[in-house]
This record gives sequence, C-alpha cells and structure tokens, in this order.
Amino acid sequence: MIMEKIKFQDAGFPEKLRNIKNPPSEIYVEGNKKILNNNLIAVIGSRNNTEYGKKWCEKFCKDLLNFNLNIISGMAVGIDSIAHNTSIMADVPTVAVLPSGLNNIYPIENIELYNRIISKGGVVISEYEPKSKASSNKFIERNRIVAGLSIGVLVVEAAHRSGTSITAGIAKSQKKPVFCIPGNLENSKSTGTNRLIRDGAILVTGVDDIISKYDFLYKCKENKGFKLKEENDTKVQSEIIDERYRAIYELIPKEGINVNDIASLNNLNLSEVMENITMLELMGKIKRKAGNKYSRT
Repeated sequence: MIMEKIKFQDAGFPEKLRNIKNPPSEIYVEGNKKILNNNLIAVIGSRNNTEYGKKWCEKFCKDLLNFNLNIISGMAVGIDSIAHNTSIMADVPTVAVLPSGLNNIYPIENIELYNRIISKGGVVISEYEPKSKASSNKFIERNRIVAGLSIGVLVVEAAHRSGTSITAGIAKSQKKPVFCIPGNLENSKSTGTNRLIRDGAILVTGVDDIISKYDFLYKCKENKGFKLKEENDTKVQSEIIDERYRAIYELIPKEGINVNDIASLNNLNLSEVMENITMLELMGKIKRKAGNKYSRT
C-alpha cells in the first residue's frame, strides 16, 4: 500500500475535517481513504484499561458495527487497540489517527496492528511528515482529528485530566455528542468518565443509547433485519459443534478469517488453534479459502 499526501485544497480531503477549528493543511494517508467519509464513531479510553473496560469496549464496538458504522481511534495501547482489534475481528474496516509520521509508528509495539488495519481494508492517517516523532503536543493535535472525523465520541475509561478527557472536551467544542460508559467510583480509571457524565456527557448502558441520537442509523438497523436470522442460524449451528472445538468455531466469521489473526487477536496458542481448525475442517463445519483463511460452511 502506498502512502498518499492529501492537501486541504485537494478534492480527496475529508469533508468533515474542513469544518473543524484549525484543520490540518495536509494529511498523509495509507490504506482505504474512502472510508474517511463514512459515518465514523470514535471509541477512546485509558491506555491502562481494566478488564471491565476491555469487556465493555468489545461489547459496545461489536454492537455499534451492526449499524453500518466504522470505528475511529488513536491506535494507542489499551482501549484504542481493543476498539481497532474488535473491528478487525468483525471484518469491518477501522480508522487510526497517529500522533507521529506514518514512517515512525507510535507506539512501536503496535506496528503489527498498523499493518492489520491496512490489510483488512482500513486506513491510517497523520497530519505530520512521515518521519516525525510523537510528542506531547501532537497527542492533543491528533485528538482534534479523531473527534473531527467522527459523528460522536464514546469514552470507555478515562482517568482525571487524561488525554481521553481532553478529546471529549474537543468533541464537545465541535458540537459532537460525547457518550460515556459509567464506571466504579472506586476505580481511578473511571474518574474521568464519571466527571464527564456529571458535566453533561451522555451516560450509556447499551448501544441503543448511542444510536437513538442518530435517526439515519436506525434505518440501517431496519435494513439489516435479515441479519437476525443469520445470527440465530449461527447460534444453532454453534450449539451442535463438539464443545471441545466450539470456542474456536465461534471466532470464525462467515466471511472468513486468517488463522494467525485468530491466535494473535485472542492471545491463543497457534498450534492449538490449528488443531481445532483441522478437526472443524474434517467435520465439514469450516472450509479453507485463499490466504490461509477459513470460513464457516
């Protein structure tokens, strides 16, 4: 995939970014730039997330993807990475905005995630020269782009005075809805989210609390009525799989997934995954596709 430079005056510059305060004069893009003009929902949160945060981030992301939305985040460790990986597992393209140049990936430990985002049809963007290093001011500048490209921001976990809270403030200044998952009062990672709720952010306990703010997204849900039958059929099929192989079977979407992705995205042993895959294939429950991918039959 070739990196592309898009200037503010170019036709391909994302329309939503033209309308924010202090828009970037240019952006560097790698991947499927077309989705930058889709309905994007920002999902952000703590780098040091709790299990509570991981659980609800995955749950909300999966549910949001049923409404023809793409998730945008900052590719940081923690909640950002969980949001991106949940999209990848669902085979839905995701958008990442970096606080560094595209030839100087930050954080470096997420370079594999960077490559997966692009290979799965997503896009990574930055307003900085390709070799630029990340710095404290760039995180805040990056956050205005995350908020600017989105139709709203979901905050999963945030400490007091965190970068996540700053992004929420930017979104509010851009007149974008800010949604917060409430947290335990004794958990420091929930201090920011609970304060945002106190100060006017929208408390959400389920995806409908978000979707209800966008009339046009309800239409997407109605148009996807056929998906309910597919999901029910999948559940029935899953229940007749030998329980020894059911866990791996349930990680395989109908569209197909690479074996390495099953292992890496779920912290599983690759050899054990392959044993399960082999048995499921022999039972005729899955089939092999090009690129070492497997899909349900």
